[in-house]
Amino acid sequence: FSVALLAGSIIAYEIVLVRLFSIAQWHHFAHMIISLAMLGFGFSGTIISLTQAWLKRHFHTMYIVCGSTYSVSVIGCFILNQYIPFNPLMLIWQPTQILLAGMIYLILSLPFFFGATCIGMVLLQFPERVDRLYFFDLFGSGISALGTIFMMYIIPPAQNLTLVTAVGFCSVLVVNLGNRRKENWKTMVPLLGFALIFSGYFLFKPVSIEVSPYKGLSSALNFPDAEVLSMRYSPRGLLQVVKSASIRAVPGLSLGSQHPIPPQLGLFTDADAMTAITEFDGDLSKLAYLDDTISALAYHLVEKPNALVVGAGGGTDVLNALYHQSNTIDAVEMNPQVVGLVQQEYNDFSGQIYAPNSMVQVHLAEARTFIKSSTKKYDLIQISLLDSIGASGTGTHALSENYLYTVEAISDLFHHLAPNGVISITRWLKTPPRDMIRLFATAVQALEEIEDQVPVDQLILVRDWQTATLLIGNGQFDIEDRATIRHFCRQRSFDTVYYPGMPESEANFYNQLAEPDYFRAAQSILFGDRQQFFQQYPFNIYPATDNRPYFFQSLRLSSLLHMMRTIRRNSLSFVEWGYPLLVATLIQAVLAGLGLIFLPLFLWRHRLQAPSKQTHRSPVYLVLFYFLCLGAGYMFIEMAFIQKFLLLLGQPTYTVATVLCGFLVFSGLGSLFSTKFKNSGLLQQRNPILLAIGIVSLITCLYLQFLPFIFSRLMVNSDIIKIIFSICLIGPLAFFMGMPFPLGIDLLRRCHPSFIAWA
Repeated sequence: FSVALLAGSIIAYEIVLVRLFSIAQWHHFAHMIISLAMLGFGFSGTIISLTQAWLKRHFHTMYIVCGSTYSVSVIGCFILNQYIPFNPLMLIWQPTQILLAGMIYLILSLPFFFGATCIGMVLLQFPERVDRLYFFDLFGSGISALGTIFMMYIIPPAQNLTLVTAVGFCSVLVVNLGNRRKENWKTMVPLLGFALIFSGYFLFKPVSIEVSPYKGLSSALNFPDAEVLSMRYSPRGLLQVVKSASIRAVPGLSLGSQHPIPPQLGLFTDADAMTAITEFDGDLSKLAYLDDTISALAYHLVEKPNALVVGAGGGTDVLNALYHQSNTIDAVEMNPQVVGLVQQEYNDFSGQIYAPNSMVQVHLAEARTFIKSSTKKYDLIQISLLDSIGASGTGTHALSENYLYTVEAISDLFHHLAPNGVISITRWLKTPPRDMIRLFATAVQALEEIEDQVPVDQLILVRDWQTATLLIGNGQFDIEDRATIRHFCRQRSFDTVYYPGMPESEANFYNQLAEPDYFRAAQSILFGDRQQFFQQYPFNIYPATDNRPYFFQSLRLSSLLHMMRTIRRNSLSFVEWGYPLLVATLIQAVLAGLGLIFLPLFLWRHRLQAPSKQTHRSPVYLVLFYFLCLGAGYMFIEMAFIQKFLLLLGQPTYTVATVLCGFLVFSGLGSLFSTKFKNSGLLQQRNPILLAIGIVSLITCLYLQFLPFIFSRLMVNSDIIKIIFSICLIGPLAFFMGMPFPLGIDLLRRCHPSFIAWA
């Protein structure tokens, strides 16, 4: 039970760290946190291997010491980490930032080291019961993965650290409950008192989260009159509503607009990605400024549409649809707390646009899931600026999946268009040009894969200095439509990039670049040698697909090398800084792994017991190869399933929790039954490890073929049904994935027990 509690606390700490770094920095620090967790576990194995004889003699005492140290370091190391002036945006300009990143890496790995040391000592002390211990280890982790997500609805982000600490202390206190010796109770009472005082202090005075000064919330709070009015928290994000007379957010607004903008509140998710809640009293004339935005173009081509707004947020796009007198409006939003704030706390301020009795029908769903489950046809499907300008400009999304900007997604949207309907997608522009060119190429491929569609006649692309809008029509844009587009752009000083029959002389007129890059890119994709253009372009602009859903991943190795050579001449917006961080983390992981896991063991391997008489060579290399491949294989499959099931489940946090829970719990069950599997009469003289790995390989190959078909059938179901089916799909694979580790440890116990902890 102690092992289950401790393992649950460790996985909870890992998930909470990801959540806290999403708020303080950006979400893709998850890669670093998973890596440093594994480093802590690996280093603990090395230390246990070198000191195992002493640890066995002092097992009970050291379990309490390491468990208590883990519990304290959960909060202590996070506080210490915030004093390090690490700025990932300066990673290339200031080489010292790499050293600071390394310091953070090592500091945050310390709690994992002490927690893993406890688990490693238990495996060392009771190797004959490794199947049961590994079951409780994984079962505790799996239940905690779901439990942590649930607690994030109840407890503020920083106070989740206190909960992790409290569970860690409980795991230490539990080991004394079964032992009634008087001296153990003398230890337990002061430990219980310290745990209550320590946890209680941080419960009532939680750790503060230092938010990056480059995030949108930090900028907004610099206004003299800025104040945070409301705060909501959940696994989907930390929501904060900020009031200031200076907040006016209308992305894509014409620089020549003369219409006043009503007062607004800024709604921030994880201290960034602001969406505006606009004051609205029902007077549509006060929304005239919205007709001067680049995303309003579609309403000039489709009058009074049945509109679908994807990513409704604070309601700006919904107001745009209301102003242009849409017949019906369906608004899709993933985060129910966003809808709750607009619908309840700021209902009067927002003009009750999300009220149940309004003409706006709000749907709480992910866009692909909603589209798959809907049979309705729309005249207009609007997708506008679903990520922040800061995140887009600095490349913070480069390492994340996105299933909304893929060939399959555009195809799904297209099949829900009424005749002559339009899909309107508005996105931020990057310099040098890449994202909108890639989106254009993705739309071209999607149309080409649909029967009887002609991309040359069904696409429109316009831009301003900061944003661009792509229109995809279910039918050809005729001469009248082209005249409307030219008139709309000319009045608002927007540049046309592509419409059927457009000459180059009309491109790059108002918001000038050095060259008409967007126009020429569109021409090359539609009329030139497309593959050659893709290959020669300095960024990756190949169409994104569900099988490679990394729409924001545009930096190539050659581009990265060029960027580093010309770094002093480039500005911040040129940098996809997620890549330098990922490379730096990888280098640190390799160096730290070699230095802390492998090198000490080879330097002091004489401390280990000699190999058994049955073998004539040291098992170090075999142990290294087997358990290295086992760990890498498990992580590869687990992380690939997280990416794949994101398409089915829609919400990243739920996906991670569901996949982790399924893998850990069923792997634990596989471990528990591994001994029976090994001794089964069906196996006779066969190698149980090879058989388990063979079954894993077979199931994986089957899933490669059939998961897309299964997902297409399941996406129309409710979230609960999809989660249940997801765990059922993961179960058989994870069950057999849980067997090779305890079977390998059992083999090692009989041949070379001194290498168990290291393995």
